Amino acid sequence: MLKRLIIVCLILVSGYSFGQSAAKKYINTYKDAAIQIMNEQGVPASIILGVAMHESGSGTSKLARHLNNHFGIKGKNKSKKIRSAYKGYESVADSYKDFAGIITRKRFFNKLKNNSSSSYITWVKSIQKSGYAKDPAWATRVLNTIKKYKLHEFDGATQATGTIENSTSSEVKNPPTS
Repeated sequence: MLKRLIIVCLILVSGYSFGQSAAKKYINTYKDAAIQIMNEQGVPASIILGVAMHESGSGTSKLARHLNNHFGIKGKNKSKKIRSAYKGYESVADSYKDFAGIITRKRFFNKLKNNSSSSYITWVKSIQKSGYAKDPAWATRVLNTIKKYKLHEFDGATQATGTIENSTSSEVKNPPTS
């Protein structure tokens, strides 16, 4: 009995550390892309990363792996690997850019973009209120992700150190080594 309990505990701990490790790899791989898009289009990096991590399971979901869809955006795809009502992208960069484009076309965007006191909390709540997500707990989950990984610290960045022009979801599994 004690042996089983120890095995169960080890499995739980290893599963938790995998989730931590996948999230940290995701952040390291895509933070520059989020900063770049923030500087180009005005959507905070914390929002881009927080939504992407939540919607894609830090890049581990089927949508992220097979369709490069990191935001749960619905639409057409040409995948022969999975059947889905979700949009397929040629690259992760295309997914990130599409998400930012969707957000910049929302009514609340200009008001928040031009208000330097708008916090990531206001952004997340505005996105949910605009109809982006139907799950009533969506905003809370995204906010928890932003807080847990301190993603809001990227919102003040003025320069990204890299780009994601040719990124694919495989880079989350095997991020570049520094």
